Amino acid sequence: AAVKRGVTVKVIVAGISDIMLAKHAERYIYRWIFKKNIQLYEYPNTVLHAKLATCDYKFVTAGSYNVNNISAYVSIEMNLDVENEAFARHITTELEKIIAEDCTLITREDYNTKFNVIQYAWQYVCYEIIRLVFFLFTFYFKQRKK
Repeated sequence: AAVKRGVTVKVIVAGISDIMLAKHAERYIYRWIFKKNIQLYEYPNTVLHAKLATCDYKFVTAGSYNVNNISAYVSIEMNLDVENEAFARHITTELEKIIAEDCTLITREDYNTKFNVIQYAWQYVCYEIIRLVFFLFTFYFKQRKK
């Protein structure tokens, strides 16, 4: 919705992962990201786990919370939200610096060139396995909270 309003949305993901199944599943979602006209960058230097977001140079959220049912129903996760314009501008500047100096822009063309049909299929299988694991690990907890 933000992109449709003219907002530039940039996402930085880890270029490498300590859980390759999850990385392949994530790459399956890249096609959705491209369809939504979100700018996608991979950070190739190390595994990333923390989450950090800024909005309109006014708001920052940082923490470990994943947008999935395991974080919502099972894990103990936390984010810190800060509404401070000076801090948000500083964090946004640092993220832009990281994008410029350390990240690789991933485009639809790059993705289509790098991965073939068999790899697309494997990414889909990994995505569905991860979805199943999330469902199995959270089914009981979701039922308990109702």
